[in-house]
Amino acid sequence: MDHVAQTIAANARGMLPVILSDYAWQPEPCTMSPGDQWRSLLSLFAADDVVWCGRTRDSGKPEHAGHFKAASQWARQFKSNAPAGYTCPNTFKPGVFSRSN
Repeated sequence: MDHVAQTIAANARGMLPVILSDYAWQPEPCTMSPGDQWRSLLSLFAADDVVWCGRTRDSGKPEHAGHFKAASQWARQFKSNAPAGYTCPNTFKPGVFSRSN
């Protein structure tokens, strides 16, 4: 490790007690229903943003295109609950079926 990297690492180690003290927080349990959580998540996207939802392997093949929908489509399809699986925090181009380049 070079001198600059060692200095940065030492500074970071020295700041840890201050960070843990000055920025400590206690997470609060989420009281929202899964459906409310889902609607809250979708509200972060524009209605026409393409959002992926699915399981880890629901991407990369043409048959996975149904996992890429506009946020408004997801909202209509799942009004009171959320789809099973995961959601990416980013948006995609219309017509894609893969989460990678």
